[in-house]
Amino acid sequence: MIKSKNSSYKQYSVTAVVTAALGVSQPALYGIAIPYKRVMVASIIGGLAGGFYAGLKEFYSCAFVNPGIAALPALISPDGSFGNLINGILVMVFAFGVSFLIILFGKFKDMPDAEIAEIVGEEEN
Repeated sequence: MIKSKNSSYKQYSVTAVVTAALGVSQPALYGIAIPYKRVMVASIIGGLAGGFYAGLKEFYSCAFVNPGIAALPALISPDGSFGNLINGILVMVFAFGVSFLIILFGKFKDMPDAEIAEIVGEEEN
């Protein structure tokens, strides 16, 4: 979380976001979204924004793949045009961007250090 005052949780959050962008969402889900309910709501609203744009542009995937940046080649149309790929990138930008802005400007309270230590795998002394 960019608004957290705990540096180890910030490092964990960056790692979780990168892995989520590559298609593995469990660290972000269990370490960020579930403990912070507002983050979960922001993610749902971001997904709604991306899905709305996808519906307007009739976006589709040409293969069954896990979602994420690594799946971009599956968005190239069978005829070789890149219009669907560009729409796919814009869908991701909308989804991530809307979620990020809601989290950035929303109200946020840090968790207690003991809970953060449990999430990031640190032991208390």
